[in-house]
Amino acid sequence: MQVGKEYRTFRATFVSTMKSVIRYYTPTGFIASYLLLPITMIGTAWVVSRIVSPTGTPDFFVQITGYSDYLTFVIVGYAFNGLMFSSVSRGGDAVYREQVEGTLEMIMLTPSSRFTWILSKTSASILDTLFSLIAILLLGEIIFGLEFQGGFNAVVAVAGTLLTVVALEGVSLVFVGIGLVLKQPHVIAVLLQPFVIFLSGMMFPVESLPQWIQPISGAIPLTYGLNIVRRSLLLGWDLEMLAGDFLALGLFAVVLIPMGYYFYRALEKRAMETGAIRTF
Repeated sequence: MQVGKEYRTFRATFVSTMKSVIRYYTPTGFIASYLLLPITMIGTAWVVSRIVSPTGTPDFFVQITGYSDYLTFVIVGYAFNGLMFSSVSRGGDAVYREQVEGTLEMIMLTPSSRFTWILSKTSASILDTLFSLIAILLLGEIIFGLEFQGGFNAVVAVAGTLLTVVALEGVSLVFVGIGLVLKQPHVIAVLLQPFVIFLSGMMFPVESLPQWIQPISGAIPLTYGLNIVRRSLLLGWDLEMLAGDFLALGLFAVVLIPMGYYFYRALEKRAMETGAIRTF
């Protein structure tokens, strides 16, 4: 009975959130956000790589990473950018909109599980960015000649992406709570984005960072998700060779989701005590 109740809560909130996202998908908006911006960013990486090396792939890059092409490395990294931004912004923004519209307090008075409600909000928001991820990889293949390893390697890449999404759910829960207290969670996301790009290896290999910084990269779930997708699709690594990255992501998922929810409830309590739950 309880499971059915939680399922109905999740389904109703998930569908409502997805509808609020999809209504912004006008043809012009789709072209601007899903096509023009990725092409511009990837094109910039192409120009920079040609300035650094006539072949577009510096020798030292090949030596420390094993990847033969820098541009394909960047394309996969940029595809994950939206996933990162969504985990620290979209879920918090969804709850913030409820607060602005005056519906948050009424939702909190319902007997449904707060965890189920928040999870459905963050899941719908992160799912939206999966479409962006797929679009960017397809653009890389069509326009920039990105070649994927097919077959089982694609299955491994999909599994790694989905496990990354699960791990990032915990991060999203924390920022939902931060949004209740500090408001405007997307501003915090904008401030954090350059650091995550720098540390997770989106645009350049983690191996090129100073030794003392590299352990910080290991504390970011996105680093392992990128490793799985890049190495499976670009280098042909199989599940056994990527077992360490999958294990790390699994541990992140197990730890971060309950930890994220604990922080959310603590911040929610603070927001209610200080009156921040009513202000925006």
